[in-house]
Amino acid sequence: FDATLQVPKCIDVGSACSSGNLLNSRALILDVVEPNQPNTLDGCSDGTTGRYHLDESLDRVTVISDTGCKLEANGTAYVKAKVYAWSSGVNDRADFYYNSG
Repeated sequence: FDATLQVPKCIDVGSACSSGNLLNSRALILDVVEPNQPNTLDGCSDGTTGRYHLDESLDRVTVISDTGCKLEANGTAYVKAKVYAWSSGVNDRADFYYNSG
């Protein structure tokens, strides 16, 4: 966790980088509170209603090098996300953005 940016951050980058348990749950929902929430660069907070793993949450993000080598600038990678969608998930979505610089 980067205390300045207020988001998960990988210190030792290898062929993958994961948020680990730093995103588990969502905001202040019942049962389990998200650590360090809101975990966003813009400070946008999550909704606070719902139940743990019965309603929407993004619990883990892992960025993985597509070559198996160390992640590096201008390299290609893919994103693996552990999400919990409400009901069938047909009305839910997750948006991921990247910065190539």
